Parts: sequence; C-alpha cells; structure tokens
Amino acid sequence: LIATNPQTARLIQETKWIKQYVALIDHPLDTCTGIINTPVNDKDACTKYSILSQVQQQNLFNHTWPKNYSVILFELLTGRKHQIRQHVYKEFRCGIVGDSRYNPRKQFKQKMCLHAYKMQIFNKTFIADLPAHFYL
Repeated sequence: LIATNPQTARLIQETKWIKQYVALIDHPLDTCTGIINTPVNDKDACTKYSILSQVQQQNLFNHTWPKNYSVILFELLTGRKHQIRQHVYKEFRCGIVGDSRYNPRKQFKQKMCLHAYKMQIFNKTFIADLPAHFYL
C-alpha cells in the first residue's frame, strides 16, 4: 500500500492494521489459542496465536500437515523485528521450519515457513496463498 500524498500517508499510519501470519513449526503442539506477552529486544511485544487443528488446516488451506508438525496462525498486536520468531522459540521451545537463527533443531528448508497470510485495513481484506515451500 503506497500513499500518493501526505494526507493519505498520515491516514495509513494512524489506521489500525490487522496482520496475520502463518508459521509451520517442527514440533507437535496441542490445539489452543492464547496471547504471548514477552519482550523482544527489551521492548514490549504482544502476539495472539491459534494453533490450528487438522480440520482448521483443511478448511483454511485445503491441506493438512503431518502430526509431528504444527501450523500456527499469529496476529501481531505490536510490531517488533523477529517478534514471531522469538515468541515461538521462547513460548513453545521449538522453532519455525527453515529458521536458521531461532530453531534449536536446525532442520532447514531453503526458505523459512513464515508467511504474511492476511492483512486488513479500511475494511478491505487481502489474503496471500501459502507459498509452495510450505507443503511438505
């Protein structure tokens, strides 16, 4: 989204965005929802999450992953560098598939399985399909 004038730029900055991300985790986790309130780089950071069941995975992505993986939907309430990656590591003690920095298992794919899935602004919703490297 690009502003073409200063008034539009200010409006975009002041508007609440809803940003949802999907991550593939190389560890089985029980289906649940919650909020992570753990500082990132000494700054407050808050992330809502939902660990998706096999049925939810099928409904959202028309695909299910093996049971030794988890698919988590995140909504950022703050925006810090590496926020989701650090929160996954600190909260669940595992990492995102392909994350060479915060994944203690060091199971790598060529690309990290963290994806900006949905954005909402001005009552408009933008959804981006999962990239091919998510599908095992």
